[in-house]
Amino acid sequence: GPADYAVEPPNRLESKVFTMVQTTTRWTGKEFGITIGFAVIYLTITLAVQVSGAYAAFAWLFMAPLIALFAWLPYLYLTAREQKAGVALLLNLAVGIAYGIAGELSPLLLVTLIVAAVLAELTRWLSGYCSYSGNLTSYLFLAFSTVGSPLYVWVSHDYAIQECAEEMSPAYAQAVEGLSSPGILAAMVLATIAAGLIGGAISNAVFRNQYQKYSIT
Repeated sequence: GPADYAVEPPNRLESKVFTMVQTTTRWTGKEFGITIGFAVIYLTITLAVQVSGAYAAFAWLFMAPLIALFAWLPYLYLTAREQKAGVALLLNLAVGIAYGIAGELSPLLLVTLIVAAVLAELTRWLSGYCSYSGNLTSYLFLAFSTVGSPLYVWVSHDYAIQECAEEMSPAYAQAVEGLSSPGILAAMVLATIAAGLIGGAISNAVFRNQYQKYSIT
């Protein structure tokens, strides 16, 4: 009777689910190449802020919000264009490899790179990959990727100050010491969120046509 056709046959439903999984996991060579290209931009932004941190303690401690002010460009464009799993993981993989080659990949930084990327990917998956708010929320998680670098100042204070004095200079270590209060840590976290939201607002204006093209709602 009519009730027999009220629900899609299992084989058709399974086919739709299989197609959806393929669409959100399978990468073509072109898509992968474009993502790698934007990963280079993301890495360049990250390294530029890292280098500036070598000259100013404030820039090092606040590297996460400084990166977030600019990294929206490659990330939010990619998440709109490539509506599938892996964007955040590939971007942070590029950062991790570069830091590893340079000998700057500390255990804490590795942890924050992984955790931020996983949370960003999970958020995109839960939001269906085509949601602006989902992509923006995932960007807020990704923005904390590099926080593991300066986090030693609060997690292992004496060790971090000693390392700053030995690798940089006593003056640099003194500047870091003066910015190591819990209040500064809270300010850094809030600034990272604010920078991510600002980047998202800018992207909504800059990428308006792209968002419409890729059905980002």
